[in-house]
Amino acid sequence: MQLLEEVIQEVRDEAERIIAERTKEARDGVEEFASVATELANRAAAIQLNDGELSPDTPVGEGEVVLGVLPKELCQVDVARCQMIDEINAQLVAIREKAMQTLQDTPVGELGKKLSEMTSQLDPQKRRLDLASSLFWKAVHKVFPQAQDDENSGGVGIRENWQVVKLSKSEKCDCDLCTGRAGLLVVGGLPGMSRR
Repeated sequence: MQLLEEVIQEVRDEAERIIAERTKEARDGVEEFASVATELANRAAAIQLNDGELSPDTPVGEGEVVLGVLPKELCQVDVARCQMIDEINAQLVAIREKAMQTLQDTPVGELGKKLSEMTSQLDPQKRRLDLASSLFWKAVHKVFPQAQDDENSGGVGIRENWQVVKLSKSEKCDCDLCTGRAGLLVVGGLPGMSRR
């Protein structure tokens, strides 16, 4: 029985370690989310918009259904989010340029390790972008609950004059920003002002 009790204690200790680790990761995630949300809110509050100003210039397309006009507060959030995208894109371009130079000077046997180190620099930026975009699109769906995805929908988009549209299934956006692959674009950067 002594052996069984030791094994049980080891399992308990391991479980407690895993729980503590995950609790710290969750706490860190909540803190990061709060930080990005605060940054986005502060940026949005500082943006002054006149009617239609800074709206996307993409017209409503064939098959898209206009659900309404984005409230001014969310227009400001979208502009702030797009500013963050542009800033992150500039940072990614700088990282890419540094990476290209470093990789040229790196012996072949060390390329994998160097590339891994450099792409890990992108992770925090991708998370910030993902969180900011997630907050914005969740707010859009809260204001326009009819924008929720269903089997016939390709999602939701923002068009000229801040019109919110429901995309047809055939128009579902597959860009890197919308699919969450944005942080993987080491070579190409991110598209600026992306609004599906």
